[in-house]
Amino acid sequence: MNKPATFSVFLRSLGFVCLFLAMMIAAVYVVAADDAYYYECQRRADILPSSGISDEALKDLDARLSRYLCRHDEAALCPDSVLQLDVFGVRQPAFNEREMTHLLDCAELFDTASACLCLFCAAAVLLIVLSGRPRPRDSACAAAFAVFMLACRMLRLERLAAASALAAMFLALRGQTGRARPAWFALTLVLLPFTVFAVWACLDFDAAFTFFHRRLFSNDLWLLDPRTDLLIRICPESMFMSMGLRIALTSAGALVGIPLLLTLWDTLQQRQITFHAGGTSQ
Repeated sequence: MNKPATFSVFLRSLGFVCLFLAMMIAAVYVVAADDAYYYECQRRADILPSSGISDEALKDLDARLSRYLCRHDEAALCPDSVLQLDVFGVRQPAFNEREMTHLLDCAELFDTASACLCLFCAAAVLLIVLSGRPRPRDSACAAAFAVFMLACRMLRLERLAAASALAAMFLALRGQTGRARPAWFALTLVLLPFTVFAVWACLDFDAAFTFFHRRLFSNDLWLLDPRTDLLIRICPESMFMSMGLRIALTSAGALVGIPLLLTLWDTLQQRQITFHAGGTSQ
């Protein structure tokens, strides 16, 4: 028995919401994994004199931070001789205990984000498949995709998971019609709260930054002191602002691009149907 059209649209819209959330998390990973961008932001902020470390040490530290956060590579920030630095001419561990604990909190957040990304990807494909008229083969493919997402989660292949979900979504939508409208509706639902937060951040970055951190962390370890903590000296406010903007632009490109492509797809399909109908009537 065919599902009511409204229920199919609901499932498809929910699937797009999951997909868009996954794309936003993937954008965070794209930016956070780019240690060269860390260095570019730091260079623009001219942080070397106040950081107390050399240019070479900064580049190495950026690469280690990226690996630790995005891959939870504990060896990258092992607080032994591997990470001893000359800070203002004094040989010492790069980060103190407070900084290391905060970085561990950050890595655990990325770990949670990785799980959410893969879960959203699996849910998006399953919901979009169910919104049509799935054959047994389609359901089996959706189940296999969920297993693939589990593998991506275990191997920390977040960007591959997002790209695969995008490809699987277009494959699942091949036999469906009216694809664009649920995508635009889902985009509105997803972007509305993030747009409000983005406007707030533009108007009062410090307040938005504080609110964001208080929601994410259960402690105050993120309140670092530049007099004693290297981490805050190499990660200035302008760096967070630049990274936030890049994440927003990367997300917007993916989120708006998907409904636009689906609108084009629907339009071309409708024209093809009209053309064939006109040829048949003649």
